[in-house]
Amino acid sequence: MNQVCILKTKTRMKYLNAGYNLLTEAIEQVQYKKMYRNISLLFLFIFVGNTAFAQKDLVISGGNKVSSFVCNNKVPYVWGNNKNGLLGLGSSKTDTMYNSPQEVTFFATNGLTVKQINSGSGSHFLALDCDKNPWAWGNNSLGQVGDGTTNTAQAGRVTATPRRVVADTEIDTAHRAIGTNFLKNVDVVYAGNNTSYAILDDGKLVAWGSNGKGFSGAGYDDSYGQLGIGDYTLKPIESAAKYVKTSNGQALTGVVQIFAGDNTAYALVDPDGDGIGTVYSWGDGKNGTLGRWGSNPPNTYGQGNPNNGTEQIDGFARPVYYNATTRIMDNITAISCGDVFGMALDVNGYVWTWGNGGWNNATGTTEDGSTITSSTPMRVRKGDTDPPSHDGTYLLAKSIGGGQGYGMAVTVDGKPVAWGGKGPTDGGGFGLDGSFLETEYIEYGTNLVHNDVILINRGDLWGFYGRSDGSFYAWGRNDNGQLGIGSNAFAGNAVKLTPPTGCGFRDPEPTVNLTLET
Repeated sequence: MNQVCILKTKTRMKYLNAGYNLLTEAIEQVQYKKMYRNISLLFLFIFVGNTAFAQKDLVISGGNKVSSFVCNNKVPYVWGNNKNGLLGLGSSKTDTMYNSPQEVTFFATNGLTVKQINSGSGSHFLALDCDKNPWAWGNNSLGQVGDGTTNTAQAGRVTATPRRVVADTEIDTAHRAIGTNFLKNVDVVYAGNNTSYAILDDGKLVAWGSNGKGFSGAGYDDSYGQLGIGDYTLKPIESAAKYVKTSNGQALTGVVQIFAGDNTAYALVDPDGDGIGTVYSWGDGKNGTLGRWGSNPPNTYGQGNPNNGTEQIDGFARPVYYNATTRIMDNITAISCGDVFGMALDVNGYVWTWGNGGWNNATGTTEDGSTITSSTPMRVRKGDTDPPSHDGTYLLAKSIGGGQGYGMAVTVDGKPVAWGGKGPTDGGGFGLDGSFLETEYIEYGTNLVHNDVILINRGDLWGFYGRSDGSFYAWGRNDNGQLGIGSNAFAGNAVKLTPPTGCGFRDPEPTVNLTLET
C-alpha cells in the first residue's frame, strides 16, 4: 500500500547558542500560570538554526530543455521539449514542446504518489515515490534510467514511460528487492548529465549511468570515473545502481546531499546528522573541478587537481580541500554545482566555488567579470549587491544553486542573486544581456527584487526561486517552453509561475505552533 509522504526536518546543533538565547529571552517575558517549562529541543531546532534547504525540499528543477516539479498533492509535472517522448507523457505525445506543466499520469494511474522529482541536464528524470522507491525515464542512451538493460549506448534511445531503477547485486538486501533487484528505501534522487544518483536511507550513496564523456561513432569516449564506483576503464556505463566508494573500496556513508556537473560529482557527508558536513568530489578534475590543489591528496591517476587544463581523474570519493595544506572543507551546510565548477555554503554564510570560471565569471570570484579558474575554493564576491547581502567584500547567503555556466544564491536577507552565464556554444540566454558578469540581484521588474526568497534551483540556462508564501518564479532562456509560463518568450526578469488547476506548490516552510495555557 502506498503511504503518506512525511516531511522530516534536519536539525543543526552546533551553532544554535544565539538562537537559543533569543528564544529564552522571549519566553522569560511571557507571564504564564502553566507552560512548557522544559522547552522541547525538537521545537528549538525547528524554530532556529541554519536555513539552508535540504535537497529533498527542492521540489522544482530544470535540466536540458526540460523542467519538473511536484505539487502539494504529491503529483509530478513536467514541461519543455518532449522529443521522442522524453517527458514520459506517453507515446502519443512525442515530439511536442509543452510550455506549461503536464502531469506524468503514469503515477496516478498506478496508484502512486511522488515526493520528489529531478530533471537531469542530459534530459532524463528521476522521481521518488512515497514508498521510497526510485523511478526514471527519458534519455537512456547511456544507462542513466538504470533499468538494468544492456547495450544502451544508442543515440536517441528514450525510455518514454517511468521504470523502476535496478540495483546491482552488491547492494544489500535492505535496499535491493529479492527477485526483482529493484532499488528501494531511498531518501533522495538526483539526475546529473548522463549519470544518476540516489541517497539510501542508511546514508550510503549509489550511482548509475555513464562513467565517462559519452558514446560516439567510434565507441566510448574517455572514462572519467564520475560514477564514483572506483572503476575507470572496465565498464564505461552501469545500467544498475552501485555504491559510490572511498579510496579504501568501502561505500561512502553519511551522505545528505548529492550534485553533479558534466563529468564531476560532489557529495555532502554529515555522519553525525548535525547539518554541518564535509564536501567530497570525484570524476573529471580538468580545470580544478575536483577542488584539490596541488598534490594534496594524491589521486590514483595523477596528483591532485592542477589548474592548467591537464586531465586529472579520480573514480573514488575524496574530500575537497580549502588550500594546499590540510584544511578539509568540513564546515559546510549545503552544496551545489554548475556544469564545470563546484559550490559550497559554509556555516558563516559564505559561498565558495572552485573549477572553471571561463563562462563569464561562472565562479563569481571577481568583481569585474574577469575569469579565474582555480582548484582552490574561493569565496564569491559581493558584486552589485547592497548590505546586508554581503560583509563588505563577500556575498552572504542562506541557499545556493548552479546552472550550466552560472551560479545562484539566496542572500541572508532573502534576495535572489546570480553571476556568470553565456555558455560558449549556445549564445547564453541567462539574464537581461545573456550573462551577469558579477553578482547581481535577480529582478521581477525594473529595480524590483523580492526579499522573502527561501530557495533557488537550476535549469541549464534558466532558473527558479521560491518565496516564503509558497509561490515560485522563473527566468532565463525559454525557447523550448522550459520556464513553464505558458509561452516560449525569453524572460529577462523573473516571472511568476501558475500551478495547474487543483495543484498548489508545497508549503516550503512548515511551521510549528505552540498553544500557551494561561
